[in-house]
Amino acid sequence: ILDSNEWDTFMDSSTLQKVSDELNLTCVMQDETFVDVFQGIMGSQNITEDHHLYPVISKAPEIVSGYYSCGGRIVPVLEFAEGVAPDVVKGDQFDPMSILNSPSFAGLVGSGFDMACFFGVPAVSDLVGQ
Repeated sequence: ILDSNEWDTFMDSSTLQKVSDELNLTCVMQDETFVDVFQGIMGSQNITEDHHLYPVISKAPEIVSGYYSCGGRIVPVLEFAEGVAPDVVKGDQFDPMSILNSPSFAGLVGSGFDMACFFGVPAVSDLVGQ
């Protein structure tokens, strides 16, 4: 997907940039309808409390809200994912610390996203502390 022309068109879209700049993700994450839909998706995927991803996925609305409140926006995180996903999905001999040295990570942090603020978000600090 990340190597497709469609992805490039999507990433270069002025509409995506406008949504990234203007969409208040905290507002979206606190919307009752969104939360209900999100919980429904979790249920339909059988992500219950005993699922290994539950601690992260169940906190996604709080994590996304924290990301936004710490200066994070949609386009920079998509660019970050685009840059690191190929290495992450390979799995073989992947060094998670290499992400911190990647140009994609530098771009994310340079976009105005405050990493220290983000690690202070309770949902994030709780996960990091586990």
